[in-house]
Amino acid sequence: TSINAPTGFMKAYGPKWETRITSTQQANFLSNVFTLRLPRGSEFNLMHDIPFCTIPGTRRQLLCDLWQPAENVKSSGLAFIYFHGSAWCVLDKDFGTRTFFRHLVSQGHVIMDVAYRLFPETDMTGMVNDVYRAIAWMKTNSSVYGVNPRNIVIGGGSAGAHLSLLAAYNKTPRLIPEELRDRDLSVSAVISLYGPPDLKAVYHHTGQHI
Repeated sequence: TSINAPTGFMKAYGPKWETRITSTQQANFLSNVFTLRLPRGSEFNLMHDIPFCTIPGTRRQLLCDLWQPAENVKSSGLAFIYFHGSAWCVLDKDFGTRTFFRHLVSQGHVIMDVAYRLFPETDMTGMVNDVYRAIAWMKTNSSVYGVNPRNIVIGGGSAGAHLSLLAAYNKTPRLIPEELRDRDLSVSAVISLYGPPDLKAVYHHTGQHI
């Protein structure tokens, strides 16, 4: 969005927030709020099906796709870990996100596109566990991919956004995998794209109680 468009940024970040945005960052802003097509973006490096975790006590590996900026693109030092929409039970990574990721990686960001476990293979606690496993892997490998471990953002669409919100704001230790309870799993930000923050409201809105 344009920095001149009315937004909630002033309320969130204070007056004159736009003066803290560098000219380099401004160059990556979209010129219009109603832009229907993202810029083509630069070339990038894409690696598919990288194992980032084996579920303890099993042979089940979790996989991700990793998007890295091209060599001629200055790294931002930021990693965005993305969890796809799924209704907690369907779909997979690399589903309808390539245009979005191409735009982000052209700005120097590293994208980790995660295939987390779904129902009925696991429950919601297991899914949030997988979010933390992805965070832990990126922090461990941050130097390999030119990422600042203090500059990791998580997010997703729909169910993936819901799981990201749970992980980012979690105050319940049981949602953290036992093998990671002594690790720093903090993130610098969370992005929710149409994520349901209130499952009780969703339950009633969709008539599940009838």
